[in-house]
Amino acid sequence: MLKAVVLLVLALVVASAFSEAPPLRAVNSGPNFSTVYFFPPKTCCKSENVPYQPGNTFSVSVSLTLLAGESFNAFDVRVNYTNPHYQTASGTVQGVLQATSLDYSQNVFATSPYSFQVLAYCIDGGAVGNIGSASGCATDTVGQVHLAEVLTGPHNITGPLTGELFTVNFQVWGSGYSIFTPDRTQFVTPGSFTFIPIRGESGVFGNQGVTSFFTYRPDYAIDTLFSPSLIPNQPVLFDASGTFVADNSSMTFKSYSWDFGDGKTGTGVSVDHTYARSGNYTVSLNVTDVADERANISRIVSVLPALGGLALTVDDSSGTHQNANVQVSVFNSSSSPSPFSKQTISKMGDVTFSNLSPGDYHVTFSGPGFVTMSKTEKVIPGFTVTDTVYIQSTPRSPDYSGLVYLASILGGIGILTAAIIYQKRKSSSQPGKRKGQIFRKKSKPSKP
Repeated sequence: MLKAVVLLVLALVVASAFSEAPPLRAVNSGPNFSTVYFFPPKTCCKSENVPYQPGNTFSVSVSLTLLAGESFNAFDVRVNYTNPHYQTASGTVQGVLQATSLDYSQNVFATSPYSFQVLAYCIDGGAVGNIGSASGCATDTVGQVHLAEVLTGPHNITGPLTGELFTVNFQVWGSGYSIFTPDRTQFVTPGSFTFIPIRGESGVFGNQGVTSFFTYRPDYAIDTLFSPSLIPNQPVLFDASGTFVADNSSMTFKSYSWDFGDGKTGTGVSVDHTYARSGNYTVSLNVTDVADERANISRIVSVLPALGGLALTVDDSSGTHQNANVQVSVFNSSSSPSPFSKQTISKMGDVTFSNLSPGDYHVTFSGPGFVTMSKTEKVIPGFTVTDTVYIQSTPRSPDYSGLVYLASILGGIGILTAAIIYQKRKSSSQPGKRKGQIFRKKSKPSKP
């Protein structure tokens, strides 16, 4: 999951104290989660009823709707597009589209009053020029475009707002369709390196006949757990209103037939369906227009367990990862007498708790040399909450060992000096001894 870029983001994020910035452009917040989406959501034509042909170019923007109360100062977004055109060592793979460049000159960071740094700028698995870090593209592949940026000062972008993240420029190489899907949507909350829950919406390109297409998301009008993920026993809204005829935009459709991949079917342009279990399901849509032209499309839909998780990283106050020296304990509440789970952080300073029921948890952090601290973490169904926790070192007692050692040396010197002085005084006090004189013992006179 792009470890190198995450570490780069963290290094820059923790270096400053963060302050709020004014909203860029207020919008109606709509659903319960911030959203990354494509504009336009469907692309077909140079002009009305004139589809794009091989050799033509067009652009699609990847945009963000940020809810009120949420803020970020770094993002890492990667987009998949299907049916890519690319070169291999053995020849050319003929596809429908090829991404040629990314433009971030009008995005939410570039149009803010703050400076920023590009951490990853990747197209089809490769870094572009000298922009960003090549390691940021290490996990990318053909059919992906990827941009990561971070504000370099003590600032952040806050909602509610809507704005562009980047624009993808495509060249058309063939006839058919291509689906655009957010593959990674990581937005970092200032100061804590927490990822904001983001819902991704897909887009589509088509330049030949009927293009069958649908989107899906939790039905927030019915969903009571408020998760950005699809989870069991919560309605999923499937919407085929993005289906179109490339060379006749006014054409209407007389039937929409759904197969939800779990043995259930449905009809209608927009339908709700509920999955009983988690898993990957192949959902198929067949459409027929009023001229009896037909098309179908299949997409894999992932339904995640209704449980959530916590992925925590422990740093000291300077932002340095701790090394297997802090114990993390999770309690059901602050009044719980004992934790139901506890782990020691890894050598990389992280720890993960999985299969947690949705709700608030009381988490404590303790270890030798650190002040024990605690905080509340909210677990969202079908989502792993990430957070970086900063712990303070315990105040050290005054260390007098050096003074004691020095005193012992000085004491020894004092004793030695006193002994020398004493010896000198003793010698000088003996009778008959005078400085500079030679004393000889007198001999007795000899008898005659």
